[in-house]
Amino acid sequence: LVASFFAPVFALILNLGSRYLLSHWRLFVAGWLPPGAWTVAIDCVGQQQRVWRFPQTFLTGVATLPPDSSGVGLLKLDIAAVYLVSTFAVTGTGAIILAAAQEFAAQRQRQRGGEASEAGRAGAAEGEQEPETLWHLGLFILHGAAPALAE
Repeated sequence: LVASFFAPVFALILNLGSRYLLSHWRLFVAGWLPPGAWTVAIDCVGQQQRVWRFPQTFLTGVATLPPDSSGVGLLKLDIAAVYLVSTFAVTGTGAIILAAAQEFAAQRQRQRGGEASEAGRAGAAEGEQEPETLWHLGLFILHGAAPALAE
C-alpha cells in the first residue's frame, strides 16, 4: 500500500535524480537517514506517551520493537515504512536540487573559463554574462531527465 501511493514520487525522483545518485550518494543518504530515523523515533515516543495511536485494523501487526506494558509493539513496520518513504520523497527531491545546483555551477564555471580564454586570445573585451536563475537550473535538471522537453 505504501509503495503504491509513493510509486509516482519514486519514479519522479528516480527519473530526475538517477544521474546524481552515484556521484552524490552521500548527499542522498545524509539527507534522508537522520531525518527518517528521527521521525520514526518520535513516532515511537508518541505512541509510548499515548500522544497518538494507530488502530490495529489498519496495520499489518508486524512490530519491530518488543511490546510495551500493554502488549503493543511501539515500532510498527508499516508505520516506519510510511515515515521513511515520505521522508525520502522530501529529502530526495532536495538532494536532487542540491546535486544539480553543484553540477550546474561547475558546468557554468567551465563554460565561462573557456569563453574567457577565447576572448582573451582574440583580444576582445569580455561581455556581460546572463545571470543564472532558478529557471536555468530547472532546465538543467529537466534536460537530464527529458532532453526533448528542455530544449
